[in-house]
Amino acid sequence: MLQGVDVSTSPKHHSADLPWSRRIAEKYEMGIPIDPQIPRSIGDAVGNLLNDPSLLTRHKRNLRVARDELSWEREETVVRNIISGVLSQHGHG
Repeated sequence: MLQGVDVSTSPKHHSADLPWSRRIAEKYEMGIPIDPQIPRSIGDAVGNLLNDPSLLTRHKRNLRVARDELSWEREETVVRNIISGVLSQHGHG
C-alpha cells in the first residue's frame, strides 16, 4: 500500500483472510478479493487491473487517500490525546 500498489485481499471466511487488511481495502475501495491458493484467482485479479485502466486509476487514487489518512503522523496525535486523557483521569496530567 505504501508504494501505491493495489491491495489484494482474501475473501471473508477464507483461511488466509486478514480481517484488518480486508476491512481497510473495503473501506477505501482499493483491493480485489482473491483466493491466494488458486493461481487463476490471482491471474484474474491482475488481468482485471490491466484490462480496466479506470479501475487501476481509481484504486491508486484511493490508495493515496488511505495512505494519508492512516499515516503514523496523523495517528500520533490521536494516540497522544488518548494517553493524555487517560493520564489526566488518573491524576497524572
